Amino acid sequence: MVELSGNKASEVTRHDPASSIFSLLTSKDLPLSDKRYIFGASPDSFSPQTSCTSRKDITSSRWFNKTFLKYSSLPMYQEGTRKFICVPIILFIDETHLNRQGTATICPVSYTLRIFNEATKKNPHAWRHLGFIPKDVVRAVIGNTHKENKRLKLADVHAHSRAILEPLIEFQSKGPYQWVFNNLHSGGANDVPGQEYDLFFSVAYIIGDIKGHIFSYYEI
Repeated sequence: MVELSGNKASEVTRHDPASSIFSLLTSKDLPLSDKRYIFGASPDSFSPQTSCTSRKDITSSRWFNKTFLKYSSLPMYQEGTRKFICVPIILFIDETHLNRQGTATICPVSYTLRIFNEATKKNPHAWRHLGFIPKDVVRAVIGNTHKENKRLKLADVHAHSRAILEPLIEFQSKGPYQWVFNNLHSGGANDVPGQEYDLFFSVAYIIGDIKGHIFSYYEI
């Protein structure tokens, strides 16, 4: 249940991130092995880059560099025998219609992994839902000013978003997720077949549509 202002409460649908991440990494609906990932067959190459300034290249972003440095400074990675990968999460939030009239809507909170390459990210199977923000609990109280109803609506959306993201925050707090990238055909010189990696999942940015704007982008 989500506690709302004014002694109101609402149910919210949300999904377990650990299960959905596992289903993404093992999905048979996505390209196989190195055709799936931005790093191809060499996971170790997914590290900060300085030679590229393209906005599409997340490894050259300030966010990625700072996040990578945070994890690389942990004591367990100082000897170099244990490896990790910083896995950026892209959140997408957008209201969608459930009927032709547009009177019934719902707002999914979806995500994908930025280790997927461009072709993979365009595949609908590369996205999973964290939860849904229902519209029928976003209130407009008769007698309230327009400004007060806007404040209530925003408070309701934030309360539901917070509840939907709670399982992801809990998942992140449990530490790295151990994973072996199997069936990568031709790795780099430093890649070891069957190498286990610690995966750290961090939200990189949020994208979505807002009324009056075709596209919005929020970098964390």
